[in-house]
Amino acid sequence: MHAKASMGTLQPEVAAARATQTTRTLLWSCGRSIGCIGVDCAVALDAGRPLTASPAVGAAWHCAVMTTSTELTLFADYFQIHVADADSDGDLSDAWTDQAVADHLAVAPDALGIGTSVNVDVSVTVDVLAQEPSDDSAEFDHVVEAGLIVSAGRLRILGCTDYGPEAATFEVPPGGNRVRVSRRNLARATQADVDSHKTPETTEKVRIQVWSNPELTARIIKRWSRSL
Repeated sequence: MHAKASMGTLQPEVAAARATQTTRTLLWSCGRSIGCIGVDCAVALDAGRPLTASPAVGAAWHCAVMTTSTELTLFADYFQIHVADADSDGDLSDAWTDQAVADHLAVAPDALGIGTSVNVDVSVTVDVLAQEPSDDSAEFDHVVEAGLIVSAGRLRILGCTDYGPEAATFEVPPGGNRVRVSRRNLARATQADVDSHKTPETTEKVRIQVWSNPELTARIIKRWSRSL
């Protein structure tokens, strides 16, 4: 199954069992990959504030051409989902240290393991951005950030035991990419446990934001601890 953004430049390939629910275009920038040939191009923002690029800028602008928001439902088997370079092994076997488990974040050069509070389906929003987003951690329970290398510009997001070739795959700039993972509704999901995915009110919600940035250092922005 394939889900295509409206301009056709970002095409997440989604496993049939974990189909993308919606892909929403937020931003269209000038760039050769959409055939910008030096004319002024409008940048369409959700907020409705258009920006323009001059002919000179349009001819040389090679940044990401689209920002999209994609909704997925992923099976968080073994209490984790993965963000990985689609063209490498993405081996996290040695990355789940005691500290990584406590942080809900395992880091390898080409992959990130995102810890979840439940071992069932979780709701995942993937935002591929043109630049670093603002800090809205006050709206979430647990927020972490780290970087990984995406060799050929294809980023894969999937459940721990999902079949890689059928996972959702996103076009991002080759090289270093920064990933911020913000999770909420954790207390309700934990309380409902194996039944948490049955209603939106108890489903764990995970937002994954990705943008081009060479910084790889992991950072815990906000920590959630399960109440005893």
